[in-house]
Amino acid sequence: MKDQYRETDVVRNILDIQFGVLSAQDMQQLSHAHIVSSELYNSAAGGSRQPASHGVLDRRMGTSQKDLTCETCAKNLTDCIGHYGYLDLARPVYHVGYFKNTIHILQNICKTCAHVLLKPKDKGSLCEQAKRINSYLQKKALYKRINELCKKISLCAYCGAQNGTVKKLPPLKIVHERFKTVKKGDPILTNYFSQFDTALEYNKELEAQLSSNVVEFLNPSQVLDLFERIPLADLPLLCMDQQFSHPKDLILTRLLVPPNCIRPSVISELKSGTLVDT
Repeated sequence: MKDQYRETDVVRNILDIQFGVLSAQDMQQLSHAHIVSSELYNSAAGGSRQPASHGVLDRRMGTSQKDLTCETCAKNLTDCIGHYGYLDLARPVYHVGYFKNTIHILQNICKTCAHVLLKPKDKGSLCEQAKRINSYLQKKALYKRINELCKKISLCAYCGAQNGTVKKLPPLKIVHERFKTVKKGDPILTNYFSQFDTALEYNKELEAQLSSNVVEFLNPSQVLDLFERIPLADLPLLCMDQQFSHPKDLILTRLLVPPNCIRPSVISELKSGTLVDT
């Protein structure tokens, strides 16, 4: 059981505020209902309009009607503060608010082994410098410097994989131009194109599509896998702290469902009417 917040007579001074990114585990801890049903109302209840269990109107998330009480705290509409639910997504998706940050992190890491694309001799000093900095402006300047250094590195020092430019394509797509800096005839490029030999035998039209500037689309599942494999020792180089945020939390695998009291429903009395969430 989760304890409700209770006010105390203790006076506390706020010294600082730390912002972070909610993880999938944090969303579950904040919630009181797991939303798995697409039904709004329980069909077995007839015309009584009883919210379906584990649906988006589940009364464990509070109530939006004056004559009903919350099933979590047993309070009415006036006293209940509302409670969150959570909804698991079928597949990961990009967070539109963190999309720019996602691209920046991909520019800084190897798209094969997920290590930060810095030379080992530079990584140690920059990592210590990142840990000592507390100012936001100084962190921003250091991150910009690290991002510029990583963009200049094409070969990963840890796995030897080829890395290229990471770009955004509208509306929410990410492409990796892995061989943009590789010249034609290079053995790396030849080995890459060899995997298409069988396909070219059956479809000659593909030959015109293959060029030195190979574009690879990075879907959210691939990016999530890369972010999960970033070494914890490299997080300071991304100006992130495992205690408050992790790159994998920038990719959505779960959504919070807001309490019923902040999204009241209007029920039409007409037979053909529908319920509308505002």
